[in-house]
Amino acid sequence: MLVPRLLEIIYEINRRFLDGVRARFPGEDSRVAAASVVEEGAERKIRMANLAIVGSHSTNGVAAIHSELLRRTTVKDLAEIFPERFSNKTNGVTPRRWLLVANPPLAHVITTAIGKNWIPTWPN
Repeated sequence: MLVPRLLEIIYEINRRFLDGVRARFPGEDSRVAAASVVEEGAERKIRMANLAIVGSHSTNGVAAIHSELLRRTTVKDLAEIFPERFSNKTNGVTPRRWLLVANPPLAHVITTAIGKNWIPTWPN
């Protein structure tokens, strides 16, 4: 174990969180297991996404479809426990726009290879 104190803190966060889940959803052991920050098994593993959701006030999907996937499948139980924490705020940065600004030499190579139609247009 490399960081025992951090692990102790995570286990305590999980214990307190699961106490609340059990009180709110008595007898729903499958929900408790799915929502847990700690995946129990031969080797205990920390579910970092669950920890982030439990420890935050807001969870933002990067696109509407991503937010919906989070709510419906990826962290469904946590979305049902904390529906107010899930939202979608697309920040407007597309991969193409990011590439154009972040790596002009690569953008030039792409433009040379396939032309300028890949470049997004937006107001300056």
